[in-house]
Amino acid sequence: MKHLRYLIALIALLAVSNAWAVGGGSGSWSIGGNIGFINSDQEDMNKVIDAVASGASKFGNAWEGNAQITRRLSGSSIAIGLRPSYYYYKEESGTDAKYNLGGFTIFPMLKWYMLEDKSIKFYSQFGIGYGHMSGEIEETGGNVKFSGSNIGYMLGLGAEFCIVPGHCINVEGGARFLSFNRFIVDSTSGFFTGDSIITQADKGKEFEIEDDGERDFAASMSGILAMLGYTFYF
Repeated sequence: MKHLRYLIALIALLAVSNAWAVGGGSGSWSIGGNIGFINSDQEDMNKVIDAVASGASKFGNAWEGNAQITRRLSGSSIAIGLRPSYYYYKEESGTDAKYNLGGFTIFPMLKWYMLEDKSIKFYSQFGIGYGHMSGEIEETGGNVKFSGSNIGYMLGLGAEFCIVPGHCINVEGGARFLSFNRFIVDSTSGFFTGDSIITQADKGKEFEIEDDGERDFAASMSGILAMLGYTFYF
């Protein structure tokens, strides 16, 4: 119990102390951006590709880029910010077929600078936000565009290396939980025939596939994030 009191006191001291701050300390703003990848699982899209054997590659890791603006609370090691991001897959194409997925997120973030000195900052962060995803499938005879949105959350750890005061290179690792279990058809043309497992693609209705019974098509922005970026403090 005695050691627990010491630990709580140390955390409280770090949270209110300016002694750890460097060129981006208490009361400062920062802007920056990151680029990296996330290992989302697109199981349903890959099933659609497999069904028609079009020769298109399956969907695996996605690219992601984000921008961020952050405000460090005065007299604290806590910062709040806003982080919009763009989620991108290269369009996959095969014989008379093409497949595409992409989207964006907007996450308010809470960041805690756990430890700092003049050249390095270690931090943890957490956010709850909004994601929007859209896609397109074109196969022989049919084309459908669809979209959906949901709320998710993310968390992670990072480090900033500030060789020049106020200018930092940052490395982040984290996890995001953001799935889309229902999409609405935005536009459609033609008819899906042959081996296609697409069963419902009428405009304004739910986008559905055949998978041991008819069900909603699903996709995901969940996964492990690895990011590299730049932050400027002012």
